[in-house]
Amino acid sequence: MADAGGNLALGGTPWPVRLPDNLPVFVPEVDGFKLADFDRGLEWPAYAVGLKRVVGAKGALRPRWRGRGADEVLGLPPGRRLLMLGFGRDELIERIWTFQHRRRFYDAVASLGFDLVAGMNYSVYGDQPRFEHLLNLKRSALAAERLAAAGVPAVPSVYWWRQADLDRWLEWIQATRIPMVAVNAQTFRTPADRDILFHGLAYLGCRLPGGVTVLVSGLSRPDRVRIVRRMLPRVIFASQHPWQMAWHGRVLGDSRPTGRGAVQLFRENVLRYAEWTS
Repeated sequence: MADAGGNLALGGTPWPVRLPDNLPVFVPEVDGFKLADFDRGLEWPAYAVGLKRVVGAKGALRPRWRGRGADEVLGLPPGRRLLMLGFGRDELIERIWTFQHRRRFYDAVASLGFDLVAGMNYSVYGDQPRFEHLLNLKRSALAAERLAAAGVPAVPSVYWWRQADLDRWLEWIQATRIPMVAVNAQTFRTPADRDILFHGLAYLGCRLPGGVTVLVSGLSRPDRVRIVRRMLPRVIFASQHPWQMAWHGRVLGDSRPTGRGAVQLFRENVLRYAEWTS
């Protein structure tokens, strides 16, 4: 409880950092290095990398990220927006939490110069005690707040189990006047999980203050992308699916190998995914 500020209240002071307002509706997630060839000819305005690409298993920056900016690590020309999605397995995000102060984690992330960081997603499992739900909601909010206090343009990862959780987040969003929050859809795998996801997003979509954007990560099917597009007045999608399919020699929506190279397929897949969001 001391680590979480001594209580379970989410708080709600005005958000201390400015967030980017010119992101595309779709941001492809990549593996974290050697992007120049993939960007050439595509020139996409923004890319994302996942937490595990930046932070090692011990909760510290990976060697190639130390003392370097994100644009240098990724090998991209100036002008590209770069995001870090702080979604990770429980083992990683718990290790980060344990050593967050000792290893100056938030300052380390600030040194990388990302244009936007989605804070860590502390898990909410249905079979946990209710106290664990509330504690992890608080930790997700705190992780983003501590990043922002270090000067990182950060947003919290929003999880929920009950409608009351969504109401808590909505009160926090109203109080902080934050213009964006993130939702990691990758963990909603079963039909029952997806019901929770879609009902929750629809609930948020009807109640979010005007101008608030939801960054939704992990959707890989056009029907689900379009459902969420209709639910949320302002939404940005992030997905690694175009990158993964390209490296397997495939185009989105077709399981057959094409025999074409990953660079060409990545460009085609990004454009195809972007069409889903229109």
